Amino acid sequence: MRTDFGNTPQRILVFVSADYETQREVAADIRESLARTGGSDLDGDGLPDIEVVASRGRAHFYDELPRADVFFGWSIDEAKLEAAGNLMWIQLAGAGMEHVPLGEIARRGIVLTNAHGVHSVAVAEQALALTLALARRLPLCLERQRERRYDRTGVGLEQLELCGSRAAILGFGSIGVEIGRRLAGFGVEVWAMVKVPRLVREATRVFGPGDWRELLAGVDVIFNCLPLTPETENWLDAEKLGAIKKGALLVNVGRGGTLDEQALAAALESGRLGGAALDVTREEPLPGESPLWSAPGLILTPHTASLTRRMYAKITGLFNDNLRRYLSGRELVNLVKPERGY
Repeated sequence: MRTDFGNTPQRILVFVSADYETQREVAADIRESLARTGGSDLDGDGLPDIEVVASRGRAHFYDELPRADVFFGWSIDEAKLEAAGNLMWIQLAGAGMEHVPLGEIARRGIVLTNAHGVHSVAVAEQALALTLALARRLPLCLERQRERRYDRTGVGLEQLELCGSRAAILGFGSIGVEIGRRLAGFGVEVWAMVKVPRLVREATRVFGPGDWRELLAGVDVIFNCLPLTPETENWLDAEKLGAIKKGALLVNVGRGGTLDEQALAAALESGRLGGAALDVTREEPLPGESPLWSAPGLILTPHTASLTRRMYAKITGLFNDNLRRYLSGRELVNLVKPERGY
């Protein structure tokens, strides 16, 4: 934390939206939060010591970065980090670390925090919505509705009842926990896969990554919530997809890079999987030539699970809490450990 403010305020640069008016609203919320907790004159000299600036957009971003002491936004790459020579703290609006230059951030001693847990409920709700759509074969029903065709073939007696079924959650972080809690309300037995086996309240059985054969073969629905690290890259490959119980459903709300998309398309084409739903893909936007577009039984949503009407209020609330901690020298929420990758 900087304490020798002098005549130059500490600048917070906000870039959480492509819409400038939204940026201004978020910046105004931060200023209001500062005003409620003592204002921006931190050293009592009658001058503001904190300046909150809404970015004017991508065209101006590189000109704004050199004067930023704090950055609040979705991501920052190596080129942007190089331009931001004064940065002391980065607060990310999301939880993903795969495009963040962690090594350089650590070398420069920049504090890095993310939004781990903030989006968990929204993502869990999306995961359950996708599961129900697959289980009740809603895409086929909607297709026939557009055709004005009243036909139960492929729907009647083909639907999965969640009650009494079993689900595996791969990666039992905050999103996995929220999915597990909601599955309990549907009467679903939950198995969990964690990096280091431990007691998990929401699961009846806990597996380590080495026990994947028994795990994948024993469930009706698989939720992939794995973070993307060198160990999880392409973790769900052709071998593992081939071990899944025939007809099971797969929902990916973790990271696209943890799933072999070519192998997924093949598993859907062969009927090994009864259906799949992805909110994340390896490359975003998904290229037009990707086989996923035409894969049977696949639902694609464009990484929108966390983008609810309350999202900006939630991420700004986290930033305001961390800003108060930052200015008072207290430990920040969601500190990222660069060596771990998340």
